[in-house]
Amino acid sequence: MSKQQGVLLIEDDPLLRSLYQRSLEKAGYRVVIAEHGQEGLDAIRGGSFSLDLVLLDIMMPVMDGLEFLRQLKDEASAAKLPVVVLSNLDSDDVITEALDLGALDYLVKVDTGPSDLIKKVKKFI
Repeated sequence: MSKQQGVLLIEDDPLLRSLYQRSLEKAGYRVVIAEHGQEGLDAIRGGSFSLDLVLLDIMMPVMDGLEFLRQLKDEASAAKLPVVVLSNLDSDDVITEALDLGALDYLVKVDTGPSDLIKKVKKFI
């Protein structure tokens, strides 16, 4: 039996977090939750589980998604971890910055339903 793939979901909105978590788990993924970028980095640094992908919001308290991407580059064990941004921000400047910082893709929440999200996750892991 193959190992269950792990997704770190960094999302501060409780309703969206719950929706995405349920959708991912229903699709067979193990989901680790963080409510902001610092929690996400702490989860990665803790290393008590293997991760195959990060789904990252941009606008969050404590540490936003762009700062998370900047700091992720300094984590030797996770610098190559694929990151897909999932945000309400639909600004060309923010999208460009996220991709320049290493995100593989940028999805706008309003345009991305749970089935679209699962397809994108499958594409990258």
